[in-house]
Amino acid sequence: MSKARPRIVFYDDTDSGITYTGDWFERSGDSFSSDPGWIHGGSQHGATSKNASLTFPFIGTSIALMGRLEVSVEGNETRFANWTCRVDGELLREIGMETFANTTAPRNREKLCRTSDLSEGPHTFTLDVQASEEHPFWVDVFPVRPLGESTSDVPCVRVLAVDEDVQYVSGRWDQAASDERSCRYSTDMGASVLFNFNGTRVVWVSKGLRYQPRGPSRGLYSIDDGPPIPFEVPGLASGGPEPSTRALFETPVLPKGLHQINVTYLGPSAPLVLDYLAVDGAGIYPLGPVTFTLDAPSRDGEPSNPSGLTRILIGTICGGFAFFTLFTLGLAIYLRNRKTSKLGVVPFIPTDDEMRPPPAYSASKSGPPSNPQQQRFEIEDLPSYAVHST
Repeated sequence: MSKARPRIVFYDDTDSGITYTGDWFERSGDSFSSDPGWIHGGSQHGATSKNASLTFPFIGTSIALMGRLEVSVEGNETRFANWTCRVDGELLREIGMETFANTTAPRNREKLCRTSDLSEGPHTFTLDVQASEEHPFWVDVFPVRPLGESTSDVPCVRVLAVDEDVQYVSGRWDQAASDERSCRYSTDMGASVLFNFNGTRVVWVSKGLRYQPRGPSRGLYSIDDGPPIPFEVPGLASGGPEPSTRALFETPVLPKGLHQINVTYLGPSAPLVLDYLAVDGAGIYPLGPVTFTLDAPSRDGEPSNPSGLTRILIGTICGGFAFFTLFTLGLAIYLRNRKTSKLGVVPFIPTDDEMRPPPAYSASKSGPPSNPQQQRFEIEDLPSYAVHST
């Protein structure tokens, strides 16, 4: 059986492999938080001069540049920074910029250029920018498709909603189509997702959907059978900016090793949408079926407290031994009915306080699709941009 395609690897704008030349500066994501689009790693590198460039050597078969543009319209002319992207000296194919003509609202995580089907091996990406104070150019992240045999550590991987390690364990989860991947969403209160990973941190990246409830909702997540942590699912304001990628929650940094995250949707309005998970320090391939043992991850070399599942396993063994000592016949019945214990999922059972809905939301719902029998809802289409040069 052939292996699945390796997961996309994210290289942040702060990656040590990137060489910036000219006048570049770094700015935190808080400066852009009012605009649509999630900023990877919490910062972007910006340029406002006509002599900025960068070089990024990589190993893989595809690469893209995600960032941000500031656009203005004067008369019939749309203005923004100019840039050119090259891989191994070859100029990347340009696509018309008519997609900018309909809006001047800034957006984060724009696809500024990309190429695919590169030969396997090392490559060099270069970027040349001509920007200004009025029309700056921003670099956020480089998504790269690595080689299948790559074994080196990677900073962060993209785990799609259809990845083998993402398990939809309760509730109804529907699939919404996009041009490159498929996300999953649920409006079932109590719907639950389980994800096993070998890494140090997880970011849940979501999207807005058309024809869905627009009020705010809530959810809970738990790591390694720990206490549930609440998070908000923002609604879509009527007349607000177009839906785009956004991070619903980011876990604390965890010790390197095998972990499990359990996410539960509480409702009551906007759906819980999974576009993808950004996982620091994870592998480029799924783990596949996982069974946790008593050797759970620990901090500073000290044995960790056993998880709830482990405590159940220990209690079962000890109880069975005592039962054997006192009642031989009872042991025979116990062994006959005993089933092999595997990793299971118990959805969160929220308290009354956790189930209390958020404050009333006054925005009106979007109109239904023209076909009342339609069961699949489409993600808000996002433009795909490529290189522009003058």
